[in-house]
Amino acid sequence: MARVVLLRAGLAAATRLGDAAGQAVSARPLSHACFRVGDYDQAHARLRQSMELYRHRSDREHAPGLFRSAGYTVGEALMLNNIGWFHGLLGDHEQARAYSQRSLTLSAELGYRRNEGFAGDSLGYAEHALGNAAVASYQRAIGIFRELGDRYHEANTLSHLGDTHRAAGAPPSARDAWQQAFAILDDIGHADAEKVRAMLADLPPSVAE
Repeated sequence: MARVVLLRAGLAAATRLGDAAGQAVSARPLSHACFRVGDYDQAHARLRQSMELYRHRSDREHAPGLFRSAGYTVGEALMLNNIGWFHGLLGDHEQARAYSQRSLTLSAELGYRRNEGFAGDSLGYAEHALGNAAVASYQRAIGIFRELGDRYHEANTLSHLGDTHRAAGAPPSARDAWQQAFAILDDIGHADAEKVRAMLADLPPSVAE
């Protein structure tokens, strides 16, 4: 909750100053923080706000170059993944894949494991949307989150992996991934556990038993 309060203060300050770039940068992590505490209405509103701000800012894709010229390669890796994720949300999955792959490669070179996990999940999401093999990207991200002890993102990516297996016509593999995701989410008391439980219940009876 403290993170939500801090990020809201940052967004409010950027809004008072009329700083559109600051609003865009603040709204996305606020969306994620609201999601983590179960405030889904605010999470959706802030994500939509960030998407609209980025959509209307012509310089949004110059940010990685600015980070690179400043020698802040960690920021470059983060921004590449953010841009890739936004492209995916806007339905441009080819660009989503390209940016996510660049972020993944750079993060691996830097040894920036957390963003390597995030970029792997983003890349898997893009590949899945394009009808390509996404399992390897998701499994890589799951391994990283497990290594870091980030149980929520491990479960989140396991859920995505289950979606991919289900779409590929492999219900047993989907069940395995979703059961792992459910066990983690239920253990940490996250509201997403019920969503995963519903997906498990929707599997064919012969698989769910």
